[in-house]
Amino acid sequence: MLLKRLVSLSFFALMFALITAPPAHAYLDPGSGSFIIQILLAGLMGAALMTKIYWARIKSFFGIQSAEEEDEDDTDT
Repeated sequence: MLLKRLVSLSFFALMFALITAPPAHAYLDPGSGSFIIQILLAGLMGAALMTKIYWARIKSFFGIQSAEEEDEDDTDT
């Protein structure tokens, strides 16, 4: 009960702060925008590379075997 009330109070305080904020009159130059895009793309590529490197471990965690691995298991016995 207390946690739910605290979360709702925090949410309303955050919304009030965002709604009543004065205009910033800020400028975001193209260099900053391209840097942000570059960071996002590098993060996506890093996540894709990590997935590729650890794909066998991910599959074994969920108990999935490919058709090639099943054929190898059958020929060994």
